[in-house]
Amino acid sequence: MLLELLKVFLQKIGVYYKYQFIIKGEKYKDIYLKYKNEKKIYFFLTPTYGNLGDQAIEIATIEFIKKYFYEYSIINIHLQETFYKMKAVLRTIDPKDLVFIQGGGNFGNLYKSVEVSRRFIVRKIKKNTIIILPSTIYFTNSLKGKIELKRSQYIYNKNHQLVITTREKYSYSFSEKYFDKCKNIMFPDMVFFLANRYKKAFEELSRDRILICFRKDTESVIESDRDSLISHIYNLYEGVHIIDTQLFRSISDNIKGIEVESMIKEFKSAKLIITDRLHGLIFSIITNTPCIVLPSLDNKIKGTYGWVEKEPQIIFLKTEEINNLDEIIKKMLKIKSIPISNYNYIFDEFGNEIKALSEE
Repeated sequence: MLLELLKVFLQKIGVYYKYQFIIKGEKYKDIYLKYKNEKKIYFFLTPTYGNLGDQAIEIATIEFIKKYFYEYSIINIHLQETFYKMKAVLRTIDPKDLVFIQGGGNFGNLYKSVEVSRRFIVRKIKKNTIIILPSTIYFTNSLKGKIELKRSQYIYNKNHQLVITTREKYSYSFSEKYFDKCKNIMFPDMVFFLANRYKKAFEELSRDRILICFRKDTESVIESDRDSLISHIYNLYEGVHIIDTQLFRSISDNIKGIEVESMIKEFKSAKLIITDRLHGLIFSIITNTPCIVLPSLDNKIKGTYGWVEKEPQIIFLKTEEINNLDEIIKKMLKIKSIPISNYNYIFDEFGNEIKALSEE
């Protein structure tokens, strides 16, 4: 406990990160020398924490790289390795190498340690194309949020090799306004890329349950009503199960595929999903499962719904519409699984866009 408190204190004053880069980094500075003469993609900020949405983003990104950038070796650098493996990166990176930064929902001041790590990458790597993969951007409107936005603005706008990919229109508009010196593009969350893999997988499973997948953190807008909503649904319907895409433990590289696939099976066995998690929505889409989506604190769910609003088995409820949940559930239970649209062409465009940007 004392060590953890000391670590937090040192992070706040910047000493911990300097130690990681300068001192600990010496131990790891030679680890990528074997890749020196190869074309490389350095893939930063990948997760070992228990968010299965973020784990799925990593898996999808690696598959994306293997399809569109098969001639590159992938060097995977976990979030907590960012500072002490940077010396090794700077010793081996060549002008034609690419830098990918994991996408997701941690761009902003809600997850400050991730934002600090992202800034560090953008500050240290100045001559290579850096792609921040599809992300939601959210800085709070508090004094703290405004200060952190200014810091990110200063660093990101100074690096003209930086490409910011947002995954919905709200973040795109924000990035165009505040990170206007960067190249801004918009593509859907990387997990959509897994649609083909899971479209026909696990067909032997019977769809016999209603799954509730609600947040339990600061991004929830139904926190005060969550328990009563769950009880209400339990009392009205049979076969109601509660799941969460957040596991409260670390996930190592050798089991993350197993963990994500296990969650996909849960979604494949449902006749209806009720969720306020973004990847609850996306897992529903890639498994052809009808889904009722509730809003979150930021605009990531509302924005992502824009990509799929024509899918008849997905419905987005505004906060003021939650009182109509019973009626909507009855309606959705009558919908059978419908084949989803093909999203592959979008990733063809994304792959081509990255190639074009890296050649400029």
